[in-house]
Amino acid sequence: IWLPSLLLLAAPPTIVSRDAIDLESLHLPIHGGRLRLEIERSHKKMKPLALPSVQLLAGQNDSHEIMMDDYRTMSYKGPIHIGTPPKQFDVIFDTGSSDLWVFSSMSKANTKDYLHTYNPRMSSTYHGPTGTFEIRYGIGRCGGNVLKESVKLGGIDVNHQTMGQVTYYSANFDTKDNPSDGIMGLAFRGASKTNTHNVVMNMKLQGLIPNATFSFILGGDPDSVGRDGSFLLIGPPDYDYVYNNTISYVKTSGSDGMWSVPMKTILVDGKAYGFCTTGCFALPDTGTSLIVVPNDYWHE
Repeated sequence: IWLPSLLLLAAPPTIVSRDAIDLESLHLPIHGGRLRLEIERSHKKMKPLALPSVQLLAGQNDSHEIMMDDYRTMSYKGPIHIGTPPKQFDVIFDTGSSDLWVFSSMSKANTKDYLHTYNPRMSSTYHGPTGTFEIRYGIGRCGGNVLKESVKLGGIDVNHQTMGQVTYYSANFDTKDNPSDGIMGLAFRGASKTNTHNVVMNMKLQGLIPNATFSFILGGDPDSVGRDGSFLLIGPPDYDYVYNNTISYVKTSGSDGMWSVPMKTILVDGKAYGFCTTGCFALPDTGTSLIVVPNDYWHE
């Protein structure tokens, strides 16, 4: 699945697509057996939105780049560091959830040599536990203890980040062929099971970055590296990847704590099947390789 590069603003709830002004239709044409997702530009014109982050878009030198490992264009993960002294964890960056968690040394993940686990006794900046949590995803669930820790992402240190150490989890989180040590959710506090802001928002709140802005470049080729690969940017977008050097804005609902964007039509191979005729919402989700639709639409 190929996704257009997204600029996501952690607040206010607004999503930016490099080639979309308004989501009039979602195309799913098939190209050589690969599914390609594209957002079509509307003929309608939108008034510029008064966003505090727009003033930062002029320069890209202020951005912090995190290279991501692309597994068969199905999942994207990258390094973060937790604790003092810092320990590296490779996590999935997920716009479809709001919480940061990694496997605990008290879980069965500690017996797997391909996973890294968190041990609070090995960190001088650990504070907790402050409670418990459980998260149910589209597939699988996990849970454990809530704590506060120092977290570094893209060279930026965030103090007292609320996060979870997972002590139990369903089997789908343990994949030896594509292991990840946890998930970093990048949606809003309204969807957080640990009742916290995401790491990028906390960077803004702690005065570490001017605006809570991040973007994803999804290269589409798992074998590509460097500038041709996939990476996460904290800060202004990289205009080398912006279509026609123009960024357009799409409002999100934000009511569910997610990056929910309005959609009017879905086309499959250019054919309309009557989905979303009265309007519906879609979620751009970097944490899944699936396109999910309601059962009623699927049977039609």
